[in-house]
Amino acid sequence: MNFYESLFILNPALDDAEVKKVIDKVEGYIKKGEGEVLKVDNWGKKKLAYEVKKQKKGYYILLNFKTGAGAISEIERSLKLTDPVMKFLIIKLDKEPVLSSPESPESIGSSSGAGQA
Repeated sequence: MNFYESLFILNPALDDAEVKKVIDKVEGYIKKGEGEVLKVDNWGKKKLAYEVKKQKKGYYILLNFKTGAGAISEIERSLKLTDPVMKFLIIKLDKEPVLSSPESPESIGSSSGAGQA
């Protein structure tokens, strides 16, 4: 099995229950392909860099999962047919993703000498 990361953008007109329903649907596609969802990260509603389907905002959802290579084409086909999904991208990762929480702001600048005079 390979590790993948998927980012998809949902229609901003959805409410929280509908967003959760779409996420569950995408998780179902992954599980149907005998995969395993490792992490779901809902980034919330953000401004898009450019209009997509006449929308200026969208819900950003990041998924980390593992599955066989053959299941990816079926997952992509299913995402294309899911109406609330405006855009998506699936990337194969070289190694297992680190699924810890983000670093605190204090530890980011102090771990390396970069940026200090």
